[in-house]
Amino acid sequence: MRAFGSLRGQQTRSGGPLSAGVRIMSWPALSVTSLLVLAPAAWTCWAAVAGASPGRNLIKLAHDPVFWSSCRATCFVLVVCLTLEITLGGVLAFLLSYQVPGRRLLVGLLLIPSMAAPAGVGLMWQLMLDPNLGSLSRIQRLLGVSPVPWLGDPSTALWAVALVDVWQWTPMVGLILAGGLRDIPKGLLEAALLDQASGCRMIRFVILPLMRPTLTAAALLRSIDLCKFFDTVYVMTQGGPLHATTTLNVYGYQLAFLDSEPSYAAMVQLMLIILIALVGAIFLRVERRMEL
Repeated sequence: MRAFGSLRGQQTRSGGPLSAGVRIMSWPALSVTSLLVLAPAAWTCWAAVAGASPGRNLIKLAHDPVFWSSCRATCFVLVVCLTLEITLGGVLAFLLSYQVPGRRLLVGLLLIPSMAAPAGVGLMWQLMLDPNLGSLSRIQRLLGVSPVPWLGDPSTALWAVALVDVWQWTPMVGLILAGGLRDIPKGLLEAALLDQASGCRMIRFVILPLMRPTLTAAALLRSIDLCKFFDTVYVMTQGGPLHATTTLNVYGYQLAFLDSEPSYAAMVQLMLIILIALVGAIFLRVERRMEL
């Protein structure tokens, strides 16, 4: 048995039949995945320059104030939502680590926001934030406060849209982090307590390093999703008021289907693809540095 196990390990390490079989089986999957990813990206690049003189769309992009406003809105949503969702999700994961009555029911309830369609969530919150008929406006009137036009004021609209995304996805992030928290060996936590480590030191030197893979995965998934933020914001504000909530995805949609500028819309989407690739590269670089 030992000889068989040793021989099988040598074959796997040296590229034996098992390793060759895995490579053969993986090629079709890799080919299809590459086609599905690269074909739309290649078409976007071609559409960005088709029918336009070289550099025309880039020059237009550089002098387009709405494009730069949409870049700021996209980065704002990315930074604010990601920070709040990871922070609040971590607190929620810590609370879920306690065995309390009704915990399973609570977990099921927490899944409801993330299971709802983003368009439906946007419509629900649009009605709740309506300054005339919304439930929040009625509560403000009962408290003697004049209703705030959350979605009608450029200074508050983007915050309102971002907080709706935080409301929808923080529970899912919390459940993901709760799974990583449960995987931490209890012996390490008990050893830290015996060494009289404070709560802050335990979180910094024990819990966070062991939860790094889970944190990285959750943050990367939410970052990519936030970069292509569209459904909720378009239902709630259609990019207004005064382009305050126009993200790159919303701007590309408006250019392609409302302004009939498919070539320029493809250029905007190409910038979005570059942003997503940049976010992914930053995560990979940070992960490699932390492994050193």
